[in-house]
This record gives sequence, structure tokens and C-alpha cells, in this order.
Amino acid sequence: MRTSTAAFLEAKKNPLFLLKHYLRDFFLLSIVNYLLYTFHSPFHFHPQLWHGFLFLFSIPTGWIIASFLHNTGHGNIKSLFINNFLGEFCGHFVGYGFTNFILVHTLHHNYSDQQFDPVSPEGMSFLCFALAPTKYMIARTKDYLLFVHGKNKHYKVILNTQTVIFYINLILRLIFWFLLLGPHFFLFFYLPAVASNILILAHINYVCHRDFEDGSVEVFNMDHNLYYKIANFITIGGYYHKSHHLKLNLFDPRNYKGKIDRPLLTINPNPAKIPLVERKVSFGNLRASSRSGSWFLRYFDLDNIWIRPKNVCLKKSTVLCEAQVFMKNTENNNYGERKHI
Repeated sequence: MRTSTAAFLEAKKNPLFLLKHYLRDFFLLSIVNYLLYTFHSPFHFHPQLWHGFLFLFSIPTGWIIASFLHNTGHGNIKSLFINNFLGEFCGHFVGYGFTNFILVHTLHHNYSDQQFDPVSPEGMSFLCFALAPTKYMIARTKDYLLFVHGKNKHYKVILNTQTVIFYINLILRLIFWFLLLGPHFFLFFYLPAVASNILILAHINYVCHRDFEDGSVEVFNMDHNLYYKIANFITIGGYYHKSHHLKLNLFDPRNYKGKIDRPLLTINPNPAKIPLVERKVSFGNLRASSRSGSWFLRYFDLDNIWIRPKNVCLKKSTVLCEAQVFMKNTENNNYGERKHI
């Protein structure tokens, strides 16, 4: 069993799992930071012109980190040691840790566009979705943990305690990178890289999950202009989100060999039945709606993310044909495990 699946199942089964994990990280980070602080040379902040060029390297670095964090979260690297080592490094780089990514991302696949999906952008503008993670990611993950462990006083104390330690660890990781890299690389390389990582992961979820009038959500691949082609090259198919949902264990979802000529929809027939997720699955790619317009919009349009609220639903442009229906196996909650109905 790969760490990605095991970590999620353990967090579901053991109410103390995350707290113990956070405490372990707290002590390790505290010791390492103390050693770095003790032996580091005095810092001097004297920015120079060449430091500005670090920004050019920080953006693709953040995108590459996003790709490897995502793939290691699915256990898509054959060597378990290399998978876990890269996953821990990437989770440490972005600040919130590998285990937290596994928990959030597993919920995204097990409850796509449902109440417990921590990265569902329904009803938000892109900027709200990207810049206010506590409004959706942390809150929905907490809702799920309360759902599986119970809304009793004892577990609420555990949940509140681990939340405080989570934020402390986030600060300790920032301190680690500052001490390791120094002020210039921290400011001009590390922080922009983390920002680009957050923004591209948010953008992938925002533009690849589209709302419709009937409450359904369709998942798309995006590769129809120059921006998406460059981004998919750097992120190893990061915007092939539909293909990824259809086959989670592909390191590069651009290599998906199944049919993709019909829509992939998430439908919630009964919101009261939270553990049940039904999908009408068919296949298709999003095509560019128009090849006209300015040169910039033709090649770099990001689907009007700055002006189009997520709650402005799209009109269906395709007629649904025969579809397959899947039900997630919510008893085991393994990555992508489904059974035919």
C-alpha cells in the first residue's frame, strides 16, 4: 500500500493521526531551525539588479513543484522511497506539508464538486478562490474530519489543537527556507515560487471544473492556446484535468488512451446523502470558443478569470449521449476506486 492511500485511510480511522504527525513535524522543524540559526552567517540585505532575474526561474519552479507534489500524492513514482522523499520535499517547500496535500487531494477525488471537496470553487471569483484558502480548503477538510470522527467535545479539542500546530508548522517552514536561502533568495525566488504554485493549482481547479444551470459540474482538459500548451509542458499535463480524473495513476495525463469525446459530469442527485457520489461519465475536450480577438487573448486568454464569477453558470453546448454511471467506493475511500452500478 502506498503512503498516499495509507495516510488518508489512517487519518480517517485514527482521530489522533494528524495531531501526532503535526507534533512530529513541530519538533523536527524546531530542531533543524535552531541548528540553522546557530550556525548561519549574519544576514545582510543588499538587493542587486540580478536578484530580479530570480523571479523568472521562480515561476516554472513553482509549477514543477506543483506537478511533482501532485504525482507523488497519487504514488505515481514507482520507487516508494523516491516517491515519498520527493513528496515530503515538495510539501515542505509549499509550507503545508505532504500529508495535508494527500488528505485534501484525496477528498477532491472522492467527493469531486460535492460538500466535502476542499478545492471546489463553486460560487467564488478566481481571486477569492486563490487568495482565501481558509474559506474552502481548511473549512471543508475540517467538516469532513468532524463527519468521520464525530462532532463531540473530545474530538473538537483535538481538531482545534492540531489546527494551531498546523499554522505554527507553516511558520516554522517559512523560517527554515529563510535561514537556508538567505533574505535575497527567500524574497526574490522562494516566495514567488510558492505564489506561482498556489496560483496554478487554484487556476487548474477553477477553469477545469465548470458549473451548469442544473447543478452539474463538467470537468475539462485545457490545451487550446499557447498559455495552456506551455503550462502543460512544464507541469507535465497539469491542465489535462479530465484525463487525470479518469485515470489517476498516469504520471502524465496527456498519455491517456481512453475516449475523450463526451462530457465528464459530476451530478449530485441527493445532497443529503453526503457519502454517495454519482458520476455520469463521458468524454471530451474543451475547444477554444473563439479564435478571434486580440493577439494576447488568442494565445494567453485564461478564460476571463478576472471578471467572470464562478457562480455565473455556463449554458450546455453539448447533447448528452449514452453515459456510464459510477459510484465511488466510500467505504474504503481509496484513490479513484469506483465500481459499476
